[in-house]
Amino acid sequence: MSPLLNRACAALWPPYTEFWGLSIGAQEIVACQLRRQAGTWQVATVNAETTPLSIYKEAPAADAVQQLAPVIARVAAGVAGKCIPLSVVIPDPAVSMAILELDTLPRTAADREALARWHLQKVGSPNTTLACVAQDLGMSDGKHLLLASAVSRVWLDGLLGACHAANVVPTLWQSAIACRYNRFQEQLLREGQDGALLTIDSASWALLLWDQSGRARHLRSRWRGPASGNEAETIAVEAERAVRAYAHGGRGRRLGTVHFIGESDVANRVAALLEARMQNACARLSPLSGMEMADGVSLASADAALAITAALGNEG
Repeated sequence: MSPLLNRACAALWPPYTEFWGLSIGAQEIVACQLRRQAGTWQVATVNAETTPLSIYKEAPAADAVQQLAPVIARVAAGVAGKCIPLSVVIPDPAVSMAILELDTLPRTAADREALARWHLQKVGSPNTTLACVAQDLGMSDGKHLLLASAVSRVWLDGLLGACHAANVVPTLWQSAIACRYNRFQEQLLREGQDGALLTIDSASWALLLWDQSGRARHLRSRWRGPASGNEAETIAVEAERAVRAYAHGGRGRRLGTVHFIGESDVANRVAALLEARMQNACARLSPLSGMEMADGVSLASADAALAITAALGNEG
């Protein structure tokens, strides 16, 4: 594109200085507004409300759109009816994901999506209609890697309908783990070896493993149940087993640091247990690093940091 045309486009469509993130969790809906000023990020507003119904874990009620739309309209009132980047993030257990190792890759995108949908329905959602995408990750050890991800079509349609009814237009949808991986990718891949990211949220936790090329190789996510005395140990044991199985499952795999996101008491206990059991450090990542807080902004919401990370997914 010519410099003259670049300048004309910049004049007609100046860079965005405002970005929004919307976390639609199983228990809470949170919206965050970020502003970029003089190279710094400011968290301008954070609004949160408890969800009026159970989301994701069961079939939506007939009036789910009518119940969710007013909540979204209230927490995201500042972006309603405006052409401003808005990224929506949903909990990891609401997204089915798998990395398929194939001898032959289907030729067309439609065939790859059909294969991904068939696999995900077979392993976990046999009675659920899925909205599915498939991404070619390239070759490894003579196999084609295909990243398959899907969400319940009925829930996706319901959330889209609720956003539409609230006059809110999302520009990006992501799972929580994908959102965070993209946010910290440069830092996560700095070591140049296989890596792990463990995240613990208010209602779920997730573990992502990737290879030396930064390609996802394993993802595990779980809903958290009622608080119990051994929850932290349960999460730590399951994460440890997955990490060890991955590290010993292929030649040349080297995995040292487990990167970690979570601020709750349970999260702190999990990090301590993993360090003790695996004898390697958990490197804590802070979604609020480099952020300035506007006067009066509260981060009391359990998913506020996730909404902030989601807003950053629109930048660039």
